[in-house]
Amino acid sequence: MPVFNKEHLNLARRAASEGMVLLKNDNETLPLVKENGIALFGRNQLEVFKGGGGAADLWAVPYVSFADALEKTGNVYQPMLRKYRAYFEANRNNALNKIQYKCTWSLPEVPLKDQEVEAAAAACDTAVVFIGRYASESMDIKDVAGEYRITGGENAMIAKVTKYFKKTVLVLNLPGMMDMLFLGDYNFDAILQVYMPGMEAGNALCDVLYGDVTPSGKLPDSWAKRNYEYPTNETFSTEKVVYSEGIYMGYRYFDTFKKDVLFPFGYGLSYTDFSYETVDFNIQKTVVTINVKVTNTGKYSGRETVQCYLSVPDGEMEQPYQVLCGFEKTKLLKPQESETLSIKTDLLDFTTYSEKRAEYLLEKGRYILRVGSHSRSTKPVCAVEIDETVVCRKVKNRLMPKEEIGELKKESFTVEEITDIPVLKADFDGFETEVPPEKLEISELVKGEPCSFEDVLSGKRTAEDLVALLSDEELARILTADGPEKRRVLGLENKELAAGEGTHTHPVRELGIPSTVMQDGPAGVRASAFTNPIPPVEEIVGNDCIAYPSETMLAATWDRELMREIGAAITVDMD
Repeated sequence: MPVFNKEHLNLARRAASEGMVLLKNDNETLPLVKENGIALFGRNQLEVFKGGGGAADLWAVPYVSFADALEKTGNVYQPMLRKYRAYFEANRNNALNKIQYKCTWSLPEVPLKDQEVEAAAAACDTAVVFIGRYASESMDIKDVAGEYRITGGENAMIAKVTKYFKKTVLVLNLPGMMDMLFLGDYNFDAILQVYMPGMEAGNALCDVLYGDVTPSGKLPDSWAKRNYEYPTNETFSTEKVVYSEGIYMGYRYFDTFKKDVLFPFGYGLSYTDFSYETVDFNIQKTVVTINVKVTNTGKYSGRETVQCYLSVPDGEMEQPYQVLCGFEKTKLLKPQESETLSIKTDLLDFTTYSEKRAEYLLEKGRYILRVGSHSRSTKPVCAVEIDETVVCRKVKNRLMPKEEIGELKKESFTVEEITDIPVLKADFDGFETEVPPEKLEISELVKGEPCSFEDVLSGKRTAEDLVALLSDEELARILTADGPEKRRVLGLENKELAAGEGTHTHPVRELGIPSTVMQDGPAGVRASAFTNPIPPVEEIVGNDCIAYPSETMLAATWDRELMREIGAAITVDMD
């Protein structure tokens, strides 16, 4: 039986619950009451997409399913749950861990009869519907049913559930976003985006659905109503992707060109309410500090993220309407409790590159700072005046494109007139333009007396002493060995895995350098380094590796300290 670090399991659970984004919650449908009955629909309730594929996949690590956790925590309607479990048992050959390796992005839904859905609705007034999608490196989700769009089976399930139930909650187990056009055809009372939440998926979902955790996640992207509304849609997921959006990526495009979105960048609801009050602001040289008092005005304890955006003036180069320049997240605030957050913005971090001049510039003009809870709720707080254009860094143009990209441009520059906010002055006294050296100086390691890896470990010699003894060929072999043929050429034993297979480095026996385990997964230490990585297998064998939430979900937490905790935990997991 696998043994997991309990502290790290709790961390993975906390990160997942903090990264879930509440997109809709009409009539206070959430949080649910544990004693009230709920019925679960959707195959994803048992077969959870806990993480992505390729390097992100910790496939041998078990997960807590949504259904199992909800059954232990609340009052789940058993006849429907038994139906889904029976389907799962009967289709084990298509179990989630094996489907993923066939690059299947969604699961075919379980057929439902009207009478069984109607019976479930008579027993409990709330339905929880699950829709999931998988994603992997080298495979983009296409604008087709089963990937970006819902399938016929999912559509039929949603139609029956929303027909009979008084309240419906939609849980989206997605790597990013999907076409939500179907929301216009069916009424969901609440929508929760849970991303790919790692191995504690079910427990984290229970924490949020039942109110033990008040949602505080915010979207790290903008959700358009349809796929074709993204400016680079025509070439996306094709053999030749053209990144023609230029500076207008994501919310910068939608906000600048005044395009409607379904859910804006930085958006996320809570079970409670918050009020903002700008206490004061000041500038030191080029660093602006804005102090915002946040008060929990609702009835639940919760956390809020205050976002600060910077509007850079159009000058020699055009600019997006606004860019995120800072954010801070409160502690857990009790009802009526307040906290003042300090958000710092250094204007030098928001220079614009001029290809014509090969320089990074802060152009003259008025820089407006805005504060809000998401990109469509920002209000001007103060402005900073720069009298003359400042050249911050001089460089050279390198790797110029061989063909014209045709970047998206505004038809005209518009100046936003805001006259009722305080204006600060940036101070560039003593500032010097950075000019990188023409050539980087490279110093060669000097080969010295013979030493070994053990000498380095014991402190007798330095790592530089050992590396100096390695030839270019030996350095390359450490990094590039791969495959059975290369293993034979390098003289590796059958039990020794080669580095290019993504698990072990090639040893240099003459110097005592051992083969070491390599990990490339972003969601934790990959289990495939310790178990047979080639599916299918009869059973999933667990180990002590923690599968943390996906990076997209971690971004949705907007919590820097939490990121540090997870980074520290992964270093311990690797031991």
